[in-house]
Amino acid sequence: MSFQGLVIVIFIITPFITSNFIQPITILSDLTNDKDIQFFKETLPWIVDNVGSDINIFYHFKDSGKNSGPRKCVLSQLAMNTYLQATFLNCEANGKPRSECIKSLPLNLRALNNCIKLKVNRFVKAADRNFRRYKINTTPALILPGRPIISNEKPEDILKGICLFYPRNKPIGCVNPKPFLPTKKPHIEKESTSEKPKPNQPEENKSTKEPLEEKEKAYPKESEGPKEETKNEDKGPSTIKESSAQRPVTPNPNEVPEEPTGQEKNQASDKNPIKQKDN
Repeated sequence: MSFQGLVIVIFIITPFITSNFIQPITILSDLTNDKDIQFFKETLPWIVDNVGSDINIFYHFKDSGKNSGPRKCVLSQLAMNTYLQATFLNCEANGKPRSECIKSLPLNLRALNNCIKLKVNRFVKAADRNFRRYKINTTPALILPGRPIISNEKPEDILKGICLFYPRNKPIGCVNPKPFLPTKKPHIEKESTSEKPKPNQPEENKSTKEPLEEKEKAYPKESEGPKEETKNEDKGPSTIKESSAQRPVTPNPNEVPEEPTGQEKNQASDKNPIKQKDN
C-alpha cells in the first residue's frame, strides 16, 4: 500500500514540476542598429508579457563596454525578474538616459557602482566569446538549447519557437497569446499629410493662368497679325466687286471717248458690211 501511495504522489507532483520548469534563453544583440532597437521596443516586451514567468534570459551585447558594461550590471541585479529586464531595455531602446531608466527599479546603487568598476571587462570578453562561438552576423539572435538560432523572425514565430519547449504543459501565453500590436511608423503619417494639399491644386492653377493671360494681352502673338491682314485683303476685293455689280455706271459728259484701236475697227467693219459698201 505504501508503494502505491508513493507512485500516486509522484504522478501528482510531476505536472507541477514540468509546468514550472524555466527555460534558459540567450539573446545576442547590438543596440546600435534599428532592428535591435525595434526588438527591445516591441518584440521582447510582448514575449515577456506572454511567457515571461517561464523563461530566464541571458544577454550579451556587442557594442562598446562603455554602454554594455553598465547595462549588464543593471540586468544582473534584475536576473530573477524578466519583466523588469524588459522594462529597462525598452527604456534604453527609446533613447532615454540610463539614470532615468533605473529610477523606478529596485537596485542596489552601491553594488551597481562596484559592478561597473570591476566587471565591465569580464562582460565584454564574455560577449565576444559568445558571438564567435555561435558565429552571429545579424542581430538580434535568440539561442535556445538544442534548437536552431532564431534571427530575423517575426514576433509570432519567436514565440512559437519558445513554446516548443513545452510540448505538454504549455504556458497560458503559448495557448492563448496576447495579440502583437506594433506601433505605427512615422512615414505613414507623412504620406497622409502629403495627400491633403490636393484639393488646393486647382486654385494654384488659376493663379498661374492669370499672369499668363496678362502677358498675352501685353505682348500679342506674332501669328495673330498676319491672320488679320489676310482677312482684310480677302474682304477688300470682294466688297469692290459687289459694289460695282450692284451700282449702274453713268456716263460722264465731260469725258472724251477713246479712239478705237485697229483690231476694234476691223471687228466693227466685219459686223457692219452693208455700211462699208454704201461708202
